Amino acid sequence: MLLHVRPSDICTRGSDLLKALVAAGVALALLAVSPAASDARPATAAASGAVLYVANDDGTLTAYQEGSWTPIGSWRGLPFSGGIRGTAFDGADLYFAVGGDGGPRGNGRLVKWDLRTGSVVYDVAYPFGVDQLNACGGSLYVPVGENAKTSRTWEQIDEATGAATGTVQEGLGPHNTLCVGGHWYFGGRYDDYLYQSAGPKIGPSPAGVAGVRPFTVGLGNTRAWITWTDYRGFSVADTATGRILDSVSFGPLPPGWSQTTASHGISVDPANSAVYVLDMSQNAVRAYTTADSPTLLATVPLDHPIYRGVDSACAYDCTKVGWLQHSVDGAYVFVGESGDVIDTATHRIATFIPPLANTRHGFIDVLWRNGVPVAGNHFGYGR
Repeated sequence: MLLHVRPSDICTRGSDLLKALVAAGVALALLAVSPAASDARPATAAASGAVLYVANDDGTLTAYQEGSWTPIGSWRGLPFSGGIRGTAFDGADLYFAVGGDGGPRGNGRLVKWDLRTGSVVYDVAYPFGVDQLNACGGSLYVPVGENAKTSRTWEQIDEATGAATGTVQEGLGPHNTLCVGGHWYFGGRYDDYLYQSAGPKIGPSPAGVAGVRPFTVGLGNTRAWITWTDYRGFSVADTATGRILDSVSFGPLPPGWSQTTASHGISVDPANSAVYVLDMSQNAVRAYTTADSPTLLATVPLDHPIYRGVDSACAYDCTKVGWLQHSVDGAYVFVGESGDVIDTATHRIATFIPPLANTRHGFIDVLWRNGVPVAGNHFGYGR
């Protein structure tokens, strides 16, 4: 059976909870574990420093030392052929959600990757779809996928085994997930509101069309910045009240616009000083202050456009829409499905990473310290 577990329990009771479940006789089914073969060449990263990892649907994973952008490790033959739907870091290992994102797209899998040995720990198949997950306190929450349009289910997964141990019910069309300091946020692809583990739902959308798209948080979990379906721009919200404080429109959608989103990318730097938002119709990234009434800091044209592009190789959902993520030190913004890397000090393009041009959710940067991975997230959020 599956047990409903509150998100607030995860960071404080994760390992004890799993032991209790086993003691109580709750079945934890590990489905189709099959470690993948790889020709891993271990990364030669410095004992300390940030490394960008980029995974693609063709089964490759490449590591780049940030700043020099030198490739320091590469692997192939990894089990990503079903399509990468999400990436997360738990303080030691990477997790890749792979395969179907629910409904007609089918079910998915979870691949755990050991950063220090450069090898697959497990590859677990599930009887549900997968999407952009996140990790916190020994557990992962995996949304059952945006194509599960009538579902509100996020599956709780034990990081150690990949076993599903419980569920929570949150936004409609489970899509994106973020955990910061034990506080969880759940974005539903067909919902007017962003949900959180403690506090009111946040919204509604200013677009008049349901759909929470990429979002992030900052200022001690007091503010959320959200993009929406059919909205070119973003909103800033008070997480304590759930109220939208301001919405910044970049202008109307262009005539004939066929995408369901125009700003599928938002990231806040660790210092909470700037929020970067994708303006896909203009093939640009806009930087704003994090004030409750944001002001424009800079507009950065992309050297490698996203709009009208297609990922290659790609399992499905290949039309580029983008994703933004700050580096762990805030020095760079990575632009998924463009490949451009923005220098936040100059608001100029610092470099181009070819594999980054062909992935939306397969990249993440990890900070190494004294030979140990210590920090990283696929979301850029304020500390």
